[in-house]
Amino acid sequence: MKKIVIFNLLLLLTVGCSDRSDKPVTYRFEIINESGGDIKIKSYNSAFAPILVKEIKIQDGGLYKENFLSRKSGRSYLFSDVFNADSLKIIYRDRRIASFYCYNIFSNQEEGCDEENNILAVVEDYSSDEDVILRRYTFTTENYENAMPCDGDCE
Repeated sequence: MKKIVIFNLLLLLTVGCSDRSDKPVTYRFEIINESGGDIKIKSYNSAFAPILVKEIKIQDGGLYKENFLSRKSGRSYLFSDVFNADSLKIIYRDRRIASFYCYNIFSNQEEGCDEENNILAVVEDYSSDEDVILRRYTFTTENYENAMPCDGDCE
């Protein structure tokens, strides 16, 4: 009898205290370009060899938006999901280039995930409510200044 009571209490605590919900959550990603010129974002999947996955162009002052609907409890989406990639090249006005890598988003090693301003590693929510989580990244003039000069040979 004792075992049945303990089992029922454990079952009640396990089921009753679960915060898992099957209610879908929308992740909205916004990329804002305030760099002072047009940018091109090239995303690559480098599992075996660098393969171009996606290319996005954002005009100066422009905005790129993409939504993901999460149906899995506990699933969190990152900018790496937007690009479906583990590395990015950001080309500023065909004059400067910056590269970001994130082979393992949970690694603190030398993959670059913890690098400051790495768009692939952004996990902070700009705002959220029950149904929508907004994650935003803004390219600024500081990003442009910190990028490496490539003087037209940026591809």
